[in-house]
Amino acid sequence: MKRLLILLLMGLCLPRLAGQTPLPESDFLSAVLAHHPLAAQAALLDDAAAAYLQKTRGAFDPKFFAQDKSKSYSGTSYYDYRGAGLTAETRLGIAVDAGWNEADGTYLNPESTLPDAGLWSVGATVRLGQGLFTDARRTALRQAEAYVTLNAAQRTAALNDLLLNAATDFAKWYKAHQAAEVAREAERLALERLDGIRASLIGGDRAAIDTVEARLRWTTRKMEAARAATLLAEARAKASSWLWDPAGRPMALTPSNVPTYPGDPNARTAWVRTTLLDAGARTARWPAHPFAEALTAKTTAAEAEIRLRRELLKPQLDARFLALSETGGTFDLENDYALELKAALPLFLRKERGNLALAQIEAENIALDRQAKAWKWETEAIGAGTAWADVLAQWRSARESETLAAQLLAAEEVKFQVGESSLFLLNSREASWLKAQKERIEAEVQLALAWRRMGWIWGEPTP
Repeated sequence: MKRLLILLLMGLCLPRLAGQTPLPESDFLSAVLAHHPLAAQAALLDDAAAAYLQKTRGAFDPKFFAQDKSKSYSGTSYYDYRGAGLTAETRLGIAVDAGWNEADGTYLNPESTLPDAGLWSVGATVRLGQGLFTDARRTALRQAEAYVTLNAAQRTAALNDLLLNAATDFAKWYKAHQAAEVAREAERLALERLDGIRASLIGGDRAAIDTVEARLRWTTRKMEAARAATLLAEARAKASSWLWDPAGRPMALTPSNVPTYPGDPNARTAWVRTTLLDAGARTARWPAHPFAEALTAKTTAAEAEIRLRRELLKPQLDARFLALSETGGTFDLENDYALELKAALPLFLRKERGNLALAQIEAENIALDRQAKAWKWETEAIGAGTAWADVLAQWRSARESETLAAQLLAAEEVKFQVGESSLFLLNSREASWLKAQKERIEAEVQLALAWRRMGWIWGEPTP
């Protein structure tokens, strides 16, 4: 990012001294990933997952409680209850609690009568039926842990999309810049030829009609250069929309900033061959792909939901045991205790069975989605890897065609100067050369986008 800031400042402050300031695609994309609001928004997915996990863990936090309940009438104390304690749910499905209670009063309920010094209690609630293996709290925790993985995968996928979209607009800017350069060069050549033909006309070496054709060619090229400059300004502005500084302020590209690509893409062929086109590499990659990780997390969450729904089909059977002791005394588990048993079972379980069926359907949908996405990714990887050789060959051919067209134009220019060629043939050679340049530019853009798309398919947002 620091490098990009320097390049942009050079473009703002030194356009006349340095001319043009190259801006490599890798620096452009690094800046996008570092400071674009969508990148920051993607980072919030990790924060949201961590917050949700913290929230679900809070269901197991111990709780302190206290109470003081009394009644007095006409100077008589009917009852006075006081107590405090601590309770907590564990991840084993057992609730533990401890407390102290004291009670006195003239009309105290006999079952609430306690020792004068108060009574301590320590015990636990064990769920022997429903809730023994899982419950809503433990299910929510498992799902929150799965969502951490899910959100991390979604963050990677979001950055991958961001990178591809930014690279696409960078390619459009590059194409518009190169097209504008070609158009300006074409205009300059047309003007030079017009001046030369005018000089030859004065010397009696050219017909007057040649100046008309040369001037027509020059005005046409001038119009094309103006149109190309307009398209370049629009493409540069769109590329600028991806750039933000560390303080969150938009950064603007200037006409002196020139988009550039790496010189030789041939070295990338080895990566294509050893990854996209290698079955073993694809098999190893797929489980770590953002799509696969997201679906794995969804599967984990769905399986936790199914376990919960199956658990809710069981009868509820809770046993609560409390060991009691007078303040200052000892616990006698054989004689001093409180025991509570509670059982319940819905008669038809229609709601519970329906929820279980829906949870199973959701898990099946996720499995089918995973199967479809895996095959789609496989075919896209193979297709992109196979097409790379053709795109690279097209780029090489376009470069060679441009070189050959330039050689033919140079030869035709020599023949024209010695009177062995016509202005029509010279213009035809020049048109072929300009067309070859545009085709080379298009091939460069297609090659760059093909590389970026392969990175997007592979699932690694790397500038």
